[in-house]
This record gives sequence, C-alpha cells and structure tokens, in this order.
Amino acid sequence: MNEAETHLCIKLLEMQRFSMLMFTSCGWFFSDISGIETIQILQYAARAIALAEEVTGPRLEEEFLNRLSEAKSNLKKYKDGKDLYLKEVRS
Repeated sequence: MNEAETHLCIKLLEMQRFSMLMFTSCGWFFSDISGIETIQILQYAARAIALAEEVTGPRLEEEFLNRLSEAKSNLKKYKDGKDLYLKEVRS
C-alpha cells in the first residue's frame, strides 16, 4: 500500500468513527435540540460529513441542513436544527 492509499484508509476509518459517535444515545434523548449532548453529536456529524465530502466528492452538508431544519427548537435563540448547527457547530 502506498502513502496515498494509507491516508485514504485513515480518512475512511475516521469517517466511520465519527459516524458511529454521532449516534451516541444521550444526544437523542432531549427536550430541546439545543442541549449540550445534541450539539456534541452534531459536531461529530459535521466531521463525518467533512471527511465524506473530502473522500467522495459529493456535497452532503446541504441535504443534512435541509433535514435539520425540520427539527424545531423550543428556544427563540434557535429557529431550528439548521440554525443551531450553523450557530454552534459551524461558527
């Protein structure tokens, strides 16, 4: 295996790791989407998306944001999951 293949394998493994971390159960039991646990899993998802885009090419974050926009927040500070993601994860 050459160096480029080694780096690709490492990125794929890291992508898998962050994909698994984003399903941590504590992040999905919440009364509002803006909880610290949910923000943490969104950070994991952001890293998995970034790696997937880097390795495969297609842009995935836009569709992810569209889906997050369906999760409404109880707090006026955040309109929905997309707004939360942009303010707390991507800032």
